[in-house]
Amino acid sequence: MVDDIILTYYGRTSMVSTLRQPSPGPTSSACINHNPARFLRSSSLSCSRAVTACSCVDDSSLNALTYYTGFSLLRSPSTQVENMPELVIPISMVSDWPEPRHQNGSCLNVVSKVEYVIKYTSKGEIAEATLNIELMNTTADTQLLQKHVVIFQEACETGCLLPVSLSVQVLWAQRGLSALPQNHILGAKFIFGCQKFKL
Repeated sequence: MVDDIILTYYGRTSMVSTLRQPSPGPTSSACINHNPARFLRSSSLSCSRAVTACSCVDDSSLNALTYYTGFSLLRSPSTQVENMPELVIPISMVSDWPEPRHQNGSCLNVVSKVEYVIKYTSKGEIAEATLNIELMNTTADTQLLQKHVVIFQEACETGCLLPVSLSVQVLWAQRGLSALPQNHILGAKFIFGCQKFKL
């Protein structure tokens, strides 16, 4: 359903959590990590992170691994553990990203943009998820503007549309013209019921 919170599943601990979309706080631009991503709500939010010599390697929000390691998305907002294998949607990465490192007063390979592209079905379920991350190099002791994007796209469902039922409506006249006064059929209407079958 629209506005349902997107859930994540950590297979190693069997823990269900929430896909976070960091956002600026109410009184500052500093990132707050509690904002949940919601189904069918595409959004782009920007907020700032403090980058120091220590946070460069210690702050997980600057590390690309944080945004895909150890968890998957759930197809629908269910927390029934026994159904998890059927509900898990792995996150596909468009690349491999190096971890941040501090070098000569600079912080290298820090996350500047996180973009999830989530495809969904006509049933309102998540079908697949792709992650793209942009990295940058910056100086230590600075504020980094980070962008967090969630985009929803309807998945193209492949399959064949085949007829599964047929009804016939016959149009007939009780009284015809003088040349044909008896009851007679005027025509027929054929109505096919179709269903899509996956290949």
